[in-house]
Amino acid sequence: CLKVQGPILEKYGQPPNAQGVDLMKHSVERRVAEGSKTIEALANKARAVLGLGAMPDRTASVETILAAKVDETNARLGLAGEEELCRQCKLRIASDESSGALPSASARYLESLVGGSEVSVPSVLAMLKMAKLGHSIPSLRGDAVPSSVVVLDAPEPGAFFQRHVLPNQPAVLRGVLDASSFPPLRDFPDSDFLRRRCSDRRVLVKSLAHRDQEGRPVF
Repeated sequence: CLKVQGPILEKYGQPPNAQGVDLMKHSVERRVAEGSKTIEALANKARAVLGLGAMPDRTASVETILAAKVDETNARLGLAGEEELCRQCKLRIASDESSGALPSASARYLESLVGGSEVSVPSVLAMLKMAKLGHSIPSLRGDAVPSSVVVLDAPEPGAFFQRHVLPNQPAVLRGVLDASSFPPLRDFPDSDFLRRRCSDRRVLVKSLAHRDQEGRPVF
């Protein structure tokens, strides 16, 4: 293929190798993301010749795109339909309970949510992971809302994880990220430093070019 692609890649300033193919793909995707309908039409024509599907619809909302990806994943896993998803979720809860990884009370609470209209199956699975890490039922329900938020000055990681991450307790962190412990804070604002270290490197940026239902861009 590179025998045919090589001259074309060189014509547009790309190396005649696999890297050039990758760079050209990113260039096309970037131009399509920027709104070039001509490039998009040509790209889809080329994909059709190669037996590939068309590029994602740029006019679709991000919610539509994500929903389509969920459906695609479910189809690959043989989980077509909400009923099958619920069945698999209940089996997962029962398995974790029988192994001792999940308290029985938490298992009953999570089972009560499966198939309901208020909580989706993916959300129940996320709560299942939280419960296995030690979150209580009030925490899963969102009842354990603190009346105040503590301020911690450079907390020890292990203690912070046990006292705040696991019980889902918020905190304001200070003194955990400074130039001495995280040099990028010092170096990245320095343009001369970036030029010295990576001025010869090309950074590929790809935008999904989708907006959510509120019209906000999501990348």
